[in-house]
Amino acid sequence: MSNESMLTIQEILDSISHLYPNLSFKFCTSSYEWIVDSVSFNTPFCTLVHSNRKLSAKCSVCDHRGMEIAMSSLRPLCYKCHMGITEFVFPVVKMIKA
Repeated sequence: MSNESMLTIQEILDSISHLYPNLSFKFCTSSYEWIVDSVSFNTPFCTLVHSNRKLSAKCSVCDHRGMEIAMSSLRPLCYKCHMGITEFVFPVVKMIKA
């Protein structure tokens, strides 16, 4: 993905995050690597949880599991994380014509 595309995605994400300050948004690759996120707009609860190394690791496991399920089904997924917070994952894929 080009730097220009990533900048545009980050700008969109930042705009959405300002509209919904209690939500955090992330975009990742199909290999589950974060490319842009709204961590600076993370909820105070999630910021506190992420300050604990063990709990943060559990967050990563939940995030990856949610992304794997959403990507394999190509459908949105709603689930509760290990701390009981409702999370949504929406797969965004580029369809290539044969």
